[in-house]
Amino acid sequence: MLSSATCAQILFLPGLLAIGACWAGPPPDSTHEDARASRKALEAPRAASAVQVGTRCQEDYPAEWEPTVPDTWRQCESFNSGIAPASPVKFYYNLHGAQPAFQDEDTCGWSCGYVDSVDLFYTLTHGGIDNGDQRLEARWAMWDKRTYARSQYMRLGASGRQNMVFVTGACDTHRVDAYVLERWKTIFAGGLILTLGGHHLIWSGHPGQGADFANRMRNGEPIGQAWLEATFYADNANTPAVLSTGGWNRSPGDPLECFTRQDTTVLDNLITRSPIRDGDVGALCWTTWN
Repeated sequence: MLSSATCAQILFLPGLLAIGACWAGPPPDSTHEDARASRKALEAPRAASAVQVGTRCQEDYPAEWEPTVPDTWRQCESFNSGIAPASPVKFYYNLHGAQPAFQDEDTCGWSCGYVDSVDLFYTLTHGGIDNGDQRLEARWAMWDKRTYARSQYMRLGASGRQNMVFVTGACDTHRVDAYVLERWKTIFAGGLILTLGGHHLIWSGHPGQGADFANRMRNGEPIGQAWLEATFYADNANTPAVLSTGGWNRSPGDPLECFTRQDTTVLDNLITRSPIRDGDVGALCWTTWN
């Protein structure tokens, strides 16, 4: 087993608790036994069907906007090929004119590539955060010059198919600092179960990472764990992160419910997970590597 050091942080805000767990240096390997994994999963009835997947990626951008991200197309295609035997890929589009598909309620479905039209949404693009006085947000670059999908205008899981997992291979969007709650509270208020991304840098040039992530999920690894493993082992300089929520009303006095949702949510039980929305959200939890 790889050596590791653990660290944790707890932030209290009115009505909401945030709990984090991270590994400084190399993370535990895939055989690491975590006591949280034994906690009972929280499930609720939902129509049984295969998890529906949508993909939107962007490798090249207009001049004087964002630099090219090498191998993005190949990584997205490898993810699509890897996940397709278990979960149908309903669309694969670029990010031209895509801001409404991230920020607006789903009124168009698969043909327009809306995030909320699928259970699991996967995107690769440039990312970042804004901690300005008037704007606390994570943001994802669209192809269109000076256009971002901005977290303060995103509410995922509340329309259409009701997105459950939002996967973004983008730098910094999942940064854990004093503003993490403000950046993510609107997105999670819609009922999103998990989001996966980078808390600092995510390096391009590793097309096999997409297939590795997909294959790990197909083999039964928890979705969050599959992301941490596939992203870190593709490039040890990567900084993967998983965020989830828990609800006081569902498990009174036990905010670690949100770690349970991280540790036990797999591809096969994803669509049975209950959304936690608006005032029922009681905790935000994260796990980071590196």
